[in-house]
Amino acid sequence: MQSTLQKQLTGRMIAFEGGDAAGKKLQTELLQRFFEQQGVKVTVFSFPRYETFTGTLVGNALKGEYGDFVSMSPYIAALIYMADRKAALPELLAAQKQGMVICNRYCGSNEAFQSAKLPEKEQERWVEEYCQRMEHEIMGIPRADLNILLNVPYEITQELHKKKEERTYIKGKLQDQHERDEQYQRKVHQRYLDMAQKKTDWKRVDCAPRGNTLTDLLSPEDIHKQVKEIIAHAFNPTEFGEN
Repeated sequence: MQSTLQKQLTGRMIAFEGGDAAGKKLQTELLQRFFEQQGVKVTVFSFPRYETFTGTLVGNALKGEYGDFVSMSPYIAALIYMADRKAALPELLAAQKQGMVICNRYCGSNEAFQSAKLPEKEQERWVEEYCQRMEHEIMGIPRADLNILLNVPYEITQELHKKKEERTYIKGKLQDQHERDEQYQRKVHQRYLDMAQKKTDWKRVDCAPRGNTLTDLLSPEDIHKQVKEIIAHAFNPTEFGEN
């Protein structure tokens, strides 16, 4: 028999967003564990799915096999990421019927990273008229109910990059094309901040509210606590435990 919390959260989708090395994977794992302890069925997706055919295309692009990916038109570059989510669509929809879904990156990453390539006056229009229309209306990819931005200063993410495990899609290199471009990363970070401020389905966690060094970074547990508070306010679930 389903619990009240399970019934309330079935079909809901939460996406963790943020710059590279912002801690999205860890917060996804902590939230999954928390809800599973509450008796909620949880399915996790991490995008891009580098182990799949469509995810391999993304990995190849990020390591430079198709040229300068940062300079590639967002109209073209965005499609590679959309194709990866489109390929996952049957699994996404099935997971929503069974319980809640948590994503480590989702559509918001595409919107932030690709719109950052455009002049500021064109960014919002591109997201609404091209990116969201293509992804949600034409491809039928569901929107996340809640996007949680893990706001980590660029200086800290660069230090955290050095602690990352080796990633197979870039064959042992420390950073991919996106990660190596500081100016681009800073533009993406600003796009994330703009989106979190303007969109009602976005919430922001300031993970280093006191500065931009590693010692200023909140503990994963403190960040997780803020994440739970955001979800409790957004969904107002009953029986929301404190595990």
